Amino acid sequence: FSQKRTMMVFCAAFGLSATAELSPALPPPSLPPFAPYPCSICKEGFYLSNSSADPYDIFDKPTEHCQPCPRNATCRAGTTLESILVPPGYWRASSSSAVLYECRSLGGEKRCAGGSEAGGNGDGYCETDFIGPECQLCTDGPETRYLVGGDACKECPTFGAAMGKLVGLALGVCVACGLAAWAYSVQRQSWREKPCVGPSLRLADRAAVYYVGIGATAKIKILIGFLQMAFVLISTYSARL
Repeated sequence: FSQKRTMMVFCAAFGLSATAELSPALPPPSLPPFAPYPCSICKEGFYLSNSSADPYDIFDKPTEHCQPCPRNATCRAGTTLESILVPPGYWRASSSSAVLYECRSLGGEKRCAGGSEAGGNGDGYCETDFIGPECQLCTDGPETRYLVGGDACKECPTFGAAMGKLVGLALGVCVACGLAAWAYSVQRQSWREKPCVGPSLRLADRAAVYYVGIGATAKIKILIGFLQMAFVLISTYSARL
């Protein structure tokens, strides 16, 4: 027991842990005489970058094989690159990646379950209904379901229902604009002469002339395009502007 304890202390000095089983192999010349327990696994706070590496090579070159645990991850004694424990709210692309990504967009902690099993393309770190980078896609694919509120998947509306809503909206806008134009043309002068609404209408006329004069329509289109792009970057790619 004392021999094993001594070896464990020696291994800990190199950032390694001693194996529990007695190795039948002879230690290499670089090991001390009490080295029947080769340091073949990394200690807590480190992970083994190559799980198929030779135990004695790990001991000879500990800094090449045992790497510091990635930030926000958990590495218990004996952790390998494949078994790094990813906490909830984080995601990594595969079991061969040591880079963790925070699921920063809305609902990220509910989508990203974490764990030690990567699955296919990191999908093992996602909750049941989610897949993809940072678990931002629904399991049935974008053709049938879509992400709502960052943490829920809903069925996509059928083509007929979507077209019906668009047609109804377009007809409603056309009717409203037609009625407004008719009322404006019929009552234009009389409304502007009334003391209650006349000043507001005359101010609106001057504002419309100024709006056209500075070419505000083009500027507003550019602003809307920028806001749309910013929304996509934040919601889809978790980019911070």
